Parts: sequence; structure tokens; C-alpha cells
Amino acid sequence: MQPVGYIYALYDLQTGVVRYVGKTAISLAYRLERHLWASRSKGRVGQLHVSCWIRSVNSKVGIRCLETVDTNEINSAERKWIASFSNLTNIRHGGEGGGRFSLTPEQRAKISAANRRRFQDPAARERIAQSNRTRILVPGRTVKHTAEGRRKMSQVNKRPKTDAEKLAMSLAHKKRLQNPYFRQILIDRLNKRTA
Repeated sequence: MQPVGYIYALYDLQTGVVRYVGKTAISLAYRLERHLWASRSKGRVGQLHVSCWIRSVNSKVGIRCLETVDTNEINSAERKWIASFSNLTNIRHGGEGGGRFSLTPEQRAKISAANRRRFQDPAARERIAQSNRTRILVPGRTVKHTAEGRRKMSQVNKRPKTDAEKLAMSLAHKKRLQNPYFRQILIDRLNKRTA
């Protein structure tokens, strides 16, 4: 049996207009969760066109499967679906790389300089290396953490939270619950626990 992948569309829940086409080998609910996380990010992924669009519609975004394909065909299927829509936020034509998007020499130099600065600090290099040692990448699935990585995360999560942290977490959770897809994800998780 071939590994299965999905071609999906992100659409505006109010208008139903498709604005992004992508591919994934993980669940669509989790992929939507990652897009919404990226739109809230202050980093580079938060500046992507699709992230800006998600923020512009107040995260009222839905996801639907356009096609289920085996992973050997996923790149060509993604290109086909991107070509069939207009006014998308995709910056590439699909597949692995290529397409409309390319970095200018100035952008490449700026990224290179930033990476060099980041890796000059030995403590930063060790933090990154240690973080990577605690993760196990499983193709087609989410990141799995080693027992040591889970133990460290558990210690961080057990420390007492300040009132400001508690309030921020509460507000973020309430905002997530306004999205029907997140609400369904949480309901599914609760049902699995009680089953």
C-alpha cells in the first residue's frame, strides 16, 4: 500500500473563496492548526502571504480535501490544483520548489549573514543542537519527542505560571475555540480520552 497524501484548500469561511492550495501527509485538522499558528507567529512564517491573508480574515479559515493521492504523485497533483484556481496566496506553482518565487542576491546575502551571526554564539549552537537531539522526525507524521525531550517539556510546563501568563493562555484558548475546526479537534481529542 502506497503512503497517502492530501491536496487541500484553505478558504474563507464567510465567502467560501479558496485562497491557498497545499499538500500534506498529516491530518488536515493538524495542518490547519499549523497554518493558524504560523499566522500568529512574529517570525518569517508570519510574514508569508498566506499568513497575512489568514490574519486579514481574523483566522476564519476552513480547510477541505481536494484530492487524496499517493505520495509519489503529490507534487504533480498540487501543481494541477494550483493552476486550476485564480487569486491564490501561493507564491509558487507547486511541487518541490521552483515556480514564481526566487530570492534576490541581496536577500540571499541578508539571510546568510543572519545565519552566520546566529551560529557564532556557542551557547546558541548548543541549544539548537540539544533541541534537535530531542526530536524524532517520522515521515508523514508529526514530530515525536524522545523521553528526555518530553521530560524537559514536562518540567517547564509544571513551573508556576504568572497571572499574566495565565491570562494570555486563557485568551488564546478562547480565541481558538471560536474557530469551528479547532472546536471539533478538541471535541475529538476529548472523545478519544473518554473512549
